Order: sequence, then structure tokens, then C-alpha cells
Amino acid sequence: MAIGIFQKCWNENKNVYYCQVADGNKDHAFWGRPEEMKYTRDAFAVSTSKPGSDVAGETVSAFASASIAFAQEDPAYSAKLLSKARTLYTFAKTYRGKYSDSVPEVNPFYTSHNGYQDELCLSAAILFKATKEQQYLNDAEGFAYTYTAWSFSWDEKFLTANAAFIALMAADTPGFSKAEGYKTWAMSQIHYMLGDNNYKMSYQIGYGNNYPKKPHHRASSCPDMPEPCTYAQLSSPFDNPQILYGALVGGPDENDFYEDNREDYAQNEVAVSYNAGFQSAAAGMKLYFRLKYHLLKK
Repeated sequence: MAIGIFQKCWNENKNVYYCQVADGNKDHAFWGRPEEMKYTRDAFAVSTSKPGSDVAGETVSAFASASIAFAQEDPAYSAKLLSKARTLYTFAKTYRGKYSDSVPEVNPFYTSHNGYQDELCLSAAILFKATKEQQYLNDAEGFAYTYTAWSFSWDEKFLTANAAFIALMAADTPGFSKAEGYKTWAMSQIHYMLGDNNYKMSYQIGYGNNYPKKPHHRASSCPDMPEPCTYAQLSSPFDNPQILYGALVGGPDENDFYEDNREDYAQNEVAVSYNAGFQSAAAGMKLYFRLKYHLLKK
């Protein structure tokens, strides 16, 4: 579980949080199977002298959310996660700065362009939900007023999937007057990703018959062993030999144009963060429609 890895990354006694494994430039210079990566991959950390409020804040949100999720099933583990969230939040709030300024190896792949206020805002908000302590709500509101939202022109499905998930969470708030509208919007976005679009294709690999065949993904582009896998696979005109079932690609640009081209990482890259919101939104939709179905049957 990822949350277990995050716990190992946070040394609260030394105020050190390990935020990245490997140099992105070295990793991007390699094209092949992950098990064939033989070079040393160093770890990088943020600390009191090299702050990283953004990456630490994101991890606080993960700790606090997991604490809420495990509260009934495993109270002891939930309390442990909440303790981690508290100490890491204090670190992130006290020693402020962008981790891409403190860890040069983060750039240019994960450069923090818009500061750290949004991550601190979210982490404080989830801590408030987990603890009901007013100070966290005060912090969240304070950070919210200093942050101006913006969006990317690529990775659109990644952002929209997460927005759909958030909309479904908001719609679940008791007494929320716009709940049905939020649910309808979330459903329309997930349907778009799964084929209700101008290309009549799914942006989730393996769903239906018409989906991306050339995702920007090293391992799935490799032929079966023992055939070699090199950078030549990047420009290969053939479909990826391995089907990466379930992965969500970046998707179309701001003009709704999409090309299934492995060399175009903006539209065809896949990532864990892309799928997180998507599968969570899909789960939310399943729950919503299951409840609606049972209510209609009564």
C-alpha cells in the first residue's frame, strides 16, 4: 500500500521527508523494461534547510484521508496515521518553500509552478475533517484566500477525472442543494472518457474496442522476452505489444484534438496520479447508481 511507503519516507525525529527516488533526466534517458534498469537510483529529501511544503502537504492529505478511512476498521492504525499527518503538517507549515526549489533533480518534470498554498490548504482541510480541531479549518481558509487556481492545457483527463471525483464527494454532503447537478456533471465527464466523445473512443486502455493502442509507457511498448527493448520502441509505428489494461491516457488538447502517438507524451502518457481520480470517480458513480436503483425499487 502506498500509504505504508509514505510512512517510511517521513522521519519525524529529524524533520526529513524523502520525496523522490531517482533523477528524472537519467530515467528518461532509459527506454526499456523496469527490471532491466541496472543503474543506481538515488533518493532525494526535503528538510528544515531545504523545505518542500507542497510535497509534504500532499502527503499530509494522504495520511489524514487514510486515517479517516481506517477509523472504524483499525482505530490503532488510524491514530498512527493521524499522528504522522499532524507532525508532517507542522513541518510543512513551519518550514515553507517549494520542493522543486530545494531539490533541483525534481526539475523539469515535477516543477511546482503555482506555489504550495493549495497543498497546505487541502491538507489542513482534511486534518480538520479528521480531528474537528478549529485551528486546521482556520489554516485552510487562510491558505485558500492566498491561492489563485489555474489549469493545464494537457493531461486534461487526469484533471477532469479528479474534478469528477471531487464533485461526487461534494454531492454526498447532506443537504447540498446542487447534489444532482454535480452528480450529472461527474457522470458526463466519466462517460466522455469512456467513449461519449467526438472520436467515439475510450481514453481508458482496454475498455471497449476503440482505445489508445500506443500509450507513452516503456514496459508496455516492449516486445516479449527475450527480444530486446530499446529507445527504438518509442518511434515504432506498431501498437504496444503489451496492453496496459485500465490505464487512463492524458487525452485530447484544449481543442478536443487527440492523436494516438507514443511520441506525444502530453496526450498519451499514463500515470498513477491519472488513474487515482478516475477510478475513484467510477467507484462513486457505481455507489450512487446502486443506491438510486434500490430507492427506485422500493
